[in-house]
Amino acid sequence: MMLCNIDRICLSVAMLPLAAEMGWAEGAQGIVQSAFLWGYVSTQLVGGTLADRFGGKRVMAWGMVFFSVSSMLLPLVAITPLTKSLGVVFPAVLLSRFLVGLGEGVALPSVNNMMARNIDIRQRASAIGGMFTGFHSGNLVGLLLSPVLLESFGWRSVFYTFGALGLPMAAIWNAVVPDHRPSKGASRSTESSTDSSVSIRALLSSPAVWAIITANVINHFGYFIYLNWMPTYFYKVLG
Repeated sequence: MMLCNIDRICLSVAMLPLAAEMGWAEGAQGIVQSAFLWGYVSTQLVGGTLADRFGGKRVMAWGMVFFSVSSMLLPLVAITPLTKSLGVVFPAVLLSRFLVGLGEGVALPSVNNMMARNIDIRQRASAIGGMFTGFHSGNLVGLLLSPVLLESFGWRSVFYTFGALGLPMAAIWNAVVPDHRPSKGASRSTESSTDSSVSIRALLSSPAVWAIITANVINHFGYFIYLNWMPTYFYKVLG
């Protein structure tokens, strides 16, 4: 989950030299930043459905490989002499970031599926809290390491380095993470609640679900503005 956010946040730092090289105004930069979210929202429900059918471990592994390779596509395929000569750099960059979001969209549904199936309900809040600690730590790690890589090796190295990390990480994931195996302490009620299906209508009739939706919508307006524009603000406004 940390790697997910590192691959997401690195563009916010790399956008400064990338936009300067491509001559992109702020509006174009905003569209490029948002392309990730187009893909991210597309696989939220799909990721949950696939995780229910094939298991969160398998879906997460494929998602990890997919978004890591897609991250490397931006400097490797999207911005090349060929795409520049054809005048398709901008749509190619949008596509590469869309694909990163597409791969990362399955991550949270997959992990939540694994939490529900493998962790006792009495330990689940702590487990999810630990998982989100790793998730948001990715922002810190990405914002710390990206400028170092950028200054030392250029902006392309940011995408190559973080993208390449996903392949050994996926191998470790497959070797270390167990297949679906309910914990010994899991109660029968936990298993039955995990396996029973809940309709969309039942979910949307729950006040608690709407409270979660509302909180997330409000939180993410500020959250993604910070993630996408904070490095640019520090550089241009604060010097």
